[in-house]
Amino acid sequence: MIQDVDETLKRLLAGEISKLPGALITTPKQITFDPPAVAEAASEKSPRLNLYLHDVRENLQLRDDSWALVRKQKEGIAGRKRPPVRLDLSYIVTAYAEGDAQKEHALLSDCLAVLLRAPFAPEDCLVGSLEGRGPEGVLIRVVQPDDVAHSDQHNLWRVLGGHIRPAITVVVTTEFDPFETKWTRVVREAVLGLGQGVPPHGPQRPLEMGGVRVSAAGITTSSDGQKPIPGVAVSVQGREERATSDSRGFWYILDLPPGPRKLSFEKRGYRTAEVETVCPPPGRPDQLEPMVVSLQQLTDADRAVEEARLVEERLNATSLVEQERRYYVSLSGRLRFPDGRPASYVPLRVGRHHTTSDIEGVYTFQDLPAGEHQIYADLPGVGEVAVEASDGAGLLALPQEAPAKRAKREV
Repeated sequence: MIQDVDETLKRLLAGEISKLPGALITTPKQITFDPPAVAEAASEKSPRLNLYLHDVRENLQLRDDSWALVRKQKEGIAGRKRPPVRLDLSYIVTAYAEGDAQKEHALLSDCLAVLLRAPFAPEDCLVGSLEGRGPEGVLIRVVQPDDVAHSDQHNLWRVLGGHIRPAITVVVTTEFDPFETKWTRVVREAVLGLGQGVPPHGPQRPLEMGGVRVSAAGITTSSDGQKPIPGVAVSVQGREERATSDSRGFWYILDLPPGPRKLSFEKRGYRTAEVETVCPPPGRPDQLEPMVVSLQQLTDADRAVEEARLVEERLNATSLVEQERRYYVSLSGRLRFPDGRPASYVPLRVGRHHTTSDIEGVYTFQDLPAGEHQIYADLPGVGEVAVEASDGAGLLALPQEAPAKRAKREV
């Protein structure tokens, strides 16, 4: 890492000073990193700058003792990584021009101007391990008299064995990462359950995993990700499987063929979203990646355009109007047991449409064609039973025994 800092400073100084009119530095070879005594005795006659690194220490003000969790999603591994150490590298910059004090002072002035204009090393000058650290990855501070590394210049020159000369002090701060990340394979367990109770204490009776395969699942939220959006129609392009998000924004689709799929998310008043996912193969629930899909609300102008389009379709295309009406027919109610308790998290089916009741037993079916529909509930240990209408107010009572009498409801 130290040699990369040397090369970065050389590129910066040589590149910038060589652009000046009458520049005394024209090639990177005129910038060296020798001890002062060696630099004074050098036979080189052309003007040059010498940057002597005399102190390396940790910057305690920037110390970070936290550990980071890093993941490699494609490889299915994760590890704990110790943060890198921030180091201060202190240099003494001197100029040599065959004893010509005016040239040496001019050269120091050009060097000082370049370093003052660059509080951070430019990205195009970064080399080796410094590459990719961004525009603020390497900090450069110049002529800092209170820096502990430069607090006793007189004794420093005496110890180095050179003569005291005009000099610029430079401190470069950057990261040094000597630590090894210990990687381990990520183990995940997917559990699908059905029964009364609220996690983490329920559901009480798990559903048999051998007959159920969740192919896609997730939640729908507002554009800021803070509020769940219920009633979102989720469809699989090219297939008939559909789902609707519940009051928590949660949805899932079962038993899709494994492989890539494109899902569409639609709801009145929101922009349609299309998201690609990969359905896991049978027996690999660990490969299921839950999705978080954020929907953006339509602006007032977009709403006006949508309403105008629907009005025009109603006037000019009757068949299209009927399809549009069928698309937004919905059926909702509350599911309860005969003793009045809400039937929470029970899978429900109408034809090929599926949904699940929420914690209060409330359910909603979207996109049903107009007509009569029979609702079926899938009860653990019982199987699929028909649901009876009760009280004439949308309250649905589960039968005590199966098979139940079938009751149809006009939508």
